Amino acid sequence: MNVKNLSLVGAALVTISTSAMGSIIDDKSQFVGDFTVIDFETRGDGTPLTGPLSVYPEEYADLGVSIALAEPPHEFARPFVTSVISSNFIAAHELVGSPLYVMLEIDGTDLLRFDFETPMNAVGVAVLSRADHGLIELEAYDATGLLIDEVFFLGDVIDGTILGSDYGHVHDVDYGFFGVFTPETEIAYALLRGAPHTAFDDLHFGVIPEPATGLLVILGIFAGVRANLLLTGGQL
Repeated sequence: MNVKNLSLVGAALVTISTSAMGSIIDDKSQFVGDFTVIDFETRGDGTPLTGPLSVYPEEYADLGVSIALAEPPHEFARPFVTSVISSNFIAAHELVGSPLYVMLEIDGTDLLRFDFETPMNAVGVAVLSRADHGLIELEAYDATGLLIDEVFFLGDVIDGTILGSDYGHVHDVDYGFFGVFTPETEIAYALLRGAPHTAFDDLHFGVIPEPATGLLVILGIFAGVRANLLLTGGQL
């Protein structure tokens, strides 16, 4: 396990996988074997953060991943790793993420891209989001640009919600962890799309050994059945 002072305990949520080529990861504990965790509590060189950080694509390159904005493509002029301010986000963050800092999506139009130095078969991330969030999606691609699988963070099947308000406005916050496992196809890069008032933390990526496949396939089948029930009003 390659953590380098970048690990944390996780919580679970159920997501939906749309492809037969991959399976759902819904808990950090499913990452076993050779994997890396970036918790955004330090710079890429391991120096502890003392405030928000504008991350450039190669900040965490020594850990095996390049992180950049795919849409709109530009260097980061705003803080990319920042502190959680809302009291509800802080409470949710304590349940799912490492203590102080998160990878933040500000306006919901950004599409983050993670390019892996060595192809992986698993990638996942913790999520904090306003309960009225829109589409939050993780897509995994092979080296040719073929979409292997995509998973969604669904507000009606998440792990938990912190209730409350800030400044007189209701700001309930959903939290959980989601990811994708592709036992037969290597992931060269992944795309992560947020929604307004969404933060991500504890990026996991690596190679999960084959014995984990059975559990993840079962979870994938369960999520597929549950998704069908949601979409059909309970009719299989």
